[in-house]
Amino acid sequence: TNGRMFFYEEFATKSIRAGLSEVIFSLNSHDAKTHDALVGVKGAYDQVVAGVAHVRRLGCPFRMNVVVTAKNYHQLPEMVAAFHAMGALSATFLQLVPNDRDWERSRDIIYYETELARPYVRGALDRARELGFGIELKKFPGNFFAGYQTHIPEPLSWALELGEID
Repeated sequence: TNGRMFFYEEFATKSIRAGLSEVIFSLNSHDAKTHDALVGVKGAYDQVVAGVAHVRRLGCPFRMNVVVTAKNYHQLPEMVAAFHAMGALSATFLQLVPNDRDWERSRDIIYYETELARPYVRGALDRARELGFGIELKKFPGNFFAGYQTHIPEPLSWALELGEID
């Protein structure tokens, strides 16, 4: 879920009382302006953050999911700190991979040269290490992680955890 429905306290309460054991929120920045611009909905950031507060108050664990784009890759280290401060268990950063239609329509808006993200990915890994916060980085080049191998969970562990393996 993008998590916006958890803005409604009654929805959050009913969901968790019905057995929801974990929420993965999509929050594409730690600041409202960037997140709202990326999702195209003014106020979406505030709704997700309110949803996070409801879920946390109700004692339900949660994680963050971020699609990394030209608009937010430079924010990765700050996102790690913000998500940790919000009480998230971990965060997943997913490198945006273009498809033919999106590439033509959005190449100058959300896509970027992946190499530009290298210092920010490494900065996020450093920040996560300092905080003891788990992060997963998906679809980034393997050479981004030289020297960080011990900090990155085995792919099988997070794939099983997220139900991505049959």
